[in-house]
Amino acid sequence: VLTYLEGVRNPFSSSMHNFYVLIETTGSEESYDREKLEAFLLSSMEGGLISDGVIAQDINQASSFWRIREVPNFNSIYYPCVQDYLNL
Repeated sequence: VLTYLEGVRNPFSSSMHNFYVLIETTGSEESYDREKLEAFLLSSMEGGLISDGVIAQDINQASSFWRIREVPNFNSIYYPCVQDYLNL
């Protein structure tokens, strides 16, 4: 996606990984919810489950993360086998 779409940048600086997970949370208390998310990420990093992470700082940054994730037909055009795998 980063190679083929204009205006898309890697949120992980120069790091490239084999897999990415996008998590979106909602709650009633933003500071408490953020603390829980940060605790989850820290625990997951310490446990070796994940190696890197980025938290969107505002709605614009969150939207840019989702734009990377939801490129229409990208996988079916450039990586047809991935699309089949995702539809299992």
